[in-house]
Amino acid sequence: MRMTQKLNHGWIFAEGAADPAAPLSGTSVTLPHNAVDLPLSYFNETCYQHAFTYQRVIAWDDAWHGRRVQLRFDGAMADNVVWVNGVQVVAHPDGYTPFVADLTDHLRPGDNLVTVRIDGSENPAIPPFGAQIDYLTYAGIYRDVWLMVLPERHLTNARITTPDALSDAKTVVIRPEVTAPGPVRARLLDGDREIAATEGEGELTLAGLTGLLLWSPENPQLYTVELTLPDSGDVTTHRFGFRTAEWTPQGFLLNGQPMKLRGLNRHQSWAHQAMPRAVTRRSAMPRLSAMIWAATSCAPRITRRASGSWTAATRSASWFSRRSPAGSISATPPGRTAAWTMSAP
Repeated sequence: MRMTQKLNHGWIFAEGAADPAAPLSGTSVTLPHNAVDLPLSYFNETCYQHAFTYQRVIAWDDAWHGRRVQLRFDGAMADNVVWVNGVQVVAHPDGYTPFVADLTDHLRPGDNLVTVRIDGSENPAIPPFGAQIDYLTYAGIYRDVWLMVLPERHLTNARITTPDALSDAKTVVIRPEVTAPGPVRARLLDGDREIAATEGEGELTLAGLTGLLLWSPENPQLYTVELTLPDSGDVTTHRFGFRTAEWTPQGFLLNGQPMKLRGLNRHQSWAHQAMPRAVTRRSAMPRLSAMIWAATSCAPRITRRASGSWTAATRSASWFSRRSPAGSISATPPGRTAAWTMSAP
């Protein structure tokens, strides 16, 4: 069984690239956090284009014997390096994708020093740099951090596809990603109701599924795949929907039917620090009855604090359509494939 908990409190923050093996002298902060607050006018973006350091102590727990201990960073901008007790465990040169730091092999009884260096410099080798962009990229650990304690053999991800989503008898293809070979049990669920189940190694297929609904803006039906490793007890769940999305010379088709899409980049102003997941989702909820917003985090957003300065949260690409007073959306940006999943860490 895995254990997952937020690790947003107890961090120390300082400007510059500090010694990762030494205790950091700085300011106590809570994540998500932006490295620099900018004034509302006459600011210079080079203020955040350098290195910053975050540090935290993690106390050893005897219950961790024989398990993998990891930190998952949901988002940090931009060139990230993580050390534990002065030993580098991961480098992640990106600001928009989650990453995992495996601490296991370098933990010791007592206190353990975790140091994270981020760098907001414009590096042409790291997207979106290297081309012209029209937004600020800021710097900071601007998403949640999670402590994960996992069995040695555990699930890391899963890909779920629906190759015949429009058929009456549907198929679900599941490709689990596991740290070591062995059996995986898969259950297809509608709420608590089990629709089908299978067990095996490698790619798993559930076929001949009838009575299942398509995902649509009017009826955004989602199902759940529950994956279990029988030997270690690790369990993950993955939500997905049956639908097709296609670009044609005649326009965009959702489930084979035309749908008009209108899109924009949403630079949201928000009177708080870099925002946690729940607040980010709430900010993307409907503002008008004729629209429902669906957002994917893809860049730091400009936000504003009550003190009169700009901070970094996220900039989201939001896609919506106007079809009726009730409103409707495409739940993923245009161009995505017919299958999609959402997974919690």
